[in-house]
Amino acid sequence: MTDTERDILDEGTKASAGDLLYGDPAGEAEPPERSAKSSGKTGKKKKKERERRKAGVGTWIYRIVLLALVGVLVFSATKVATIYSGYQAGTKVYDKVVENTIAVDEASDEIKIDWDALLAQNDDVVAWIRCPDTVINYPVVQGEDNEYYLEFLINGEWNAKGTPFVDAHCPAPFSDYLTIIYGHRMKDGSMFASLLNYFDDTEYFAKHPVIELYTPAANYNLEIVSGAKIDSADTTYYRFGEFTPEERQQYAGTITAANRILGFSSDTVLDGSERLVMLSTCTPQSDNFRFVIWGKLTPME
Repeated sequence: MTDTERDILDEGTKASAGDLLYGDPAGEAEPPERSAKSSGKTGKKKKKERERRKAGVGTWIYRIVLLALVGVLVFSATKVATIYSGYQAGTKVYDKVVENTIAVDEASDEIKIDWDALLAQNDDVVAWIRCPDTVINYPVVQGEDNEYYLEFLINGEWNAKGTPFVDAHCPAPFSDYLTIIYGHRMKDGSMFASLLNYFDDTEYFAKHPVIELYTPAANYNLEIVSGAKIDSADTTYYRFGEFTPEERQQYAGTITAANRILGFSSDTVLDGSERLVMLSTCTPQSDNFRFVIWGKLTPME
């Protein structure tokens, strides 16, 4: 082999080796530096795709949370609307009872009750309670227990307002030494809610020192003599049935000492010979306590 042939062979071998390392010189494959640039671009694309997917997941989470919040708001609004719709329904029932059974003398502001009509509607009715210039203007019933009238109106319809009622354990309402009447403190200000004003407003007592109580047998003024916040299970105050003369005097002294009515001023002195009515309603803070008002029964003239 001549020297010229060896040179040609060497050049061919070098070219073949170059093809193996770098690809075809004509450009069918990219040189190493161009491949690195391509890998960098691919990495950036993948990173952007991951970020886009993360953003998409975050958007869906936000949407789900937002929908959940909207659902809670709709549910709450519906519940509130239902509650106040029930309040309005109860108010309409009692407004109708007043319209059908109560006549008011505009000159004297005295009322006359059609007891026949009232008892025909519900023979559990034992009285009518009224505090002029307030929302308190309701029939009072006494049931077989202390549960039913918590949630039922005088016409037998279920309603959260219930009906003011005498404790079922009082054997002779308004004849016993102490008669207890319960009524709800409704958030719309109805039923016995205004009784709380005796503890919040220094001028309220002066405007409302007397609450009116009507029965089929007689009509009375309840001269407010005391008021307090007490435990709902405190048998010191929640008493029923007969009292001995000593127990009457002790009870009178106990409620006089417990008085927390703002702006209270009265010449009435309790000695145990009177008859009392206790109006009891729930407190805003706890189910374990009650605001109560005591009134002395005095026959209307």
